[in-house]
Amino acid sequence: METLVMLVLLSFAVLLMFQMLGSYRIANERVGAQSERIARGALFHAWLAETLAGQYALKDTPLRGEGLSLAGVTLNPLYASPGAPTPFSWRLDFTARDGWQVSYREYDKALWTASFPDLVDPRFVYFDAQGEEQDRWPPALGVQVELPQAIALVDGDGRSGVAQVNYVAVHGPSKEQLAFFQPEED
Repeated sequence: METLVMLVLLSFAVLLMFQMLGSYRIANERVGAQSERIARGALFHAWLAETLAGQYALKDTPLRGEGLSLAGVTLNPLYASPGAPTPFSWRLDFTARDGWQVSYREYDKALWTASFPDLVDPRFVYFDAQGEEQDRWPPALGVQVELPQAIALVDGDGRSGVAQVNYVAVHGPSKEQLAFFQPEED
């Protein structure tokens, strides 16, 4: 009789253990999916900041930007050798199935594309030397310089007061600087 009672108690303990393991597995899957989404978003924002901060001013290929895309030359490309002027572009596209997709290109070759269903209404915003907000670059009827002072990726509706902003200041001069080779003197 005591053996039967012990077996019943042991079976209850094993049952509870397996239920806890099932609950742990479900919670782990949910946390894993959310952390993957957060990590992908953080990586995207870091890559965007690197390429935009390293922009290089060239008269022949100035930055061209609109609300959903921008293209220019950077010294901090994601895939090419750093330090060499590399043409790049970022593009935001909406698809009914995946929501917002972000794509990155170097030398007109698509190198990275990812879906971000959490984006609501993303757009690029450009800031001139006076800090005025522009919806495209170069601005219409404005001072034509190669690079803006800063670029922001704004997500959300600013009218409702809820918006996420990824603001990146452009390092380096906003106009083309020619540095001619000077031989060393002994």
